[in-house]
Amino acid sequence: MNKNIMGYFKSIQTFIRSLFYKHEEQTQQNKCTLQQEKYLKIGANICNIGFKSKHAYEDWQEDIFNQISVGNLVYCTMPVTDKALKTIPEGHTTRPFLIVKKGKDELYGYACATHPKSLRSYEKHIFTNEVYDSQNSRYKDSVVQFDCAYVIPIAHIQYIYKELDEYCVRQIARELKAYANIRNKAILNFNMEIPIRKGDIFKINKSYYYFNDIKDNKYEMYKCINGGDLTDSKYFRFKNIPRSIDLSNTYTFEDLDINNLIEVSCTYRNDWVNKQLNKPKPKEKKKQYERKLTPGTIIFEEPWIIYLFDCDNTSYGIDYNKFKNHTCELVEFKLDMDKATHIVFTEQQCASIYKAAYDGKMVRV
Repeated sequence: MNKNIMGYFKSIQTFIRSLFYKHEEQTQQNKCTLQQEKYLKIGANICNIGFKSKHAYEDWQEDIFNQISVGNLVYCTMPVTDKALKTIPEGHTTRPFLIVKKGKDELYGYACATHPKSLRSYEKHIFTNEVYDSQNSRYKDSVVQFDCAYVIPIAHIQYIYKELDEYCVRQIARELKAYANIRNKAILNFNMEIPIRKGDIFKINKSYYYFNDIKDNKYEMYKCINGGDLTDSKYFRFKNIPRSIDLSNTYTFEDLDINNLIEVSCTYRNDWVNKQLNKPKPKEKKKQYERKLTPGTIIFEEPWIIYLFDCDNTSYGIDYNKFKNHTCELVEFKLDMDKATHIVFTEQQCASIYKAAYDGKMVRV
């Protein structure tokens, strides 16, 4: 009996402990969830969520922080733990960051790299010939990588490298939006209106469209179809499938949702479209009748003519009424297929007429 009571109390004790640990675990999860929600409002691709620098910042760093604006490229020490920092090759621990958002005591942005990861075209923005490589005496591209955003404490700030112009910032904002739409998730982006420009490609009702122009408050689009040769700039590759722009039909939409943007305009593609649209329309060729009448066919002209042959784009025959009076005169005329009737002369009769011409009995008029 005592053993049963002891077992009963132990089970109650275990149950109470499980409730306590479950509550403690749930509390910890709630803290993490709240922290994640805080960053989700900024962007779901923050890589170093929860990272806090152990280093106190200097007065000069605070002065630089106060001068920094959204759209600046700022050199910062990588905002990672000291242990992770040791694994980064020398010379790469400090790099430019594109500042997308500025907080009370931290910056939010994307890292630039001259030796970037292997990323798709919509996962990066390229600054062409941005960095001079003194070792190899040449300029290198600097690539902003969209796959991972960082929270940058003041203690990691080094100096302001460059201020981007508004057009460049808006272009990057458009690329970030397209990237977010493709990935179907929230990412860190500039807090600004995203403009739509000629050449943007949208996904509407499971089809892709090339935006060309706005006319009468309607968006004119060309449909993109599967297939194409990538050597021609009218083609592009999306989701590993080559696609081409069909300029034969124009589609119009009342409105365009920026959440349907999946690729931003390309200069080469736009140039190709402009060139095709500005090509002069070919002159309509006049309908030419095919001269495939059988010799001996009657042509209803005034007078009636027996068709014989063509030469140098001219038709030849004989006057039917004169032929009945045994007069053979070869005449020129314009062939009218609509006035041709059935064949009334046999091949043998036509051969006789030809023979008369060869014998010199026919006179050409």
